[in-house]
Amino acid sequence: MPKVYNVTDTKPWTYFDEGGRVVSGYKVYFTVHEFGEGHDVDVPDLNNTEAVNKRIMQVVEARKRIHALGG
Repeated sequence: MPKVYNVTDTKPWTYFDEGGRVVSGYKVYFTVHEFGEGHDVDVPDLNNTEAVNKRIMQVVEARKRIHALGG
């Protein structure tokens, strides 16, 4: 199975989670190969690669839905 995305950079990042709490986490930058686009996600922990992948794939799937609409 070909790679769907490639992580291009990470950096420490403070952000608000969905509950409005401050999180000292990381910003993960990645490129979606199918569209040649760069995106980013905020994650609390880089060591939890399963959670990072899940969050990135949420963005990828949302992008695919937009593409299916003609965008």
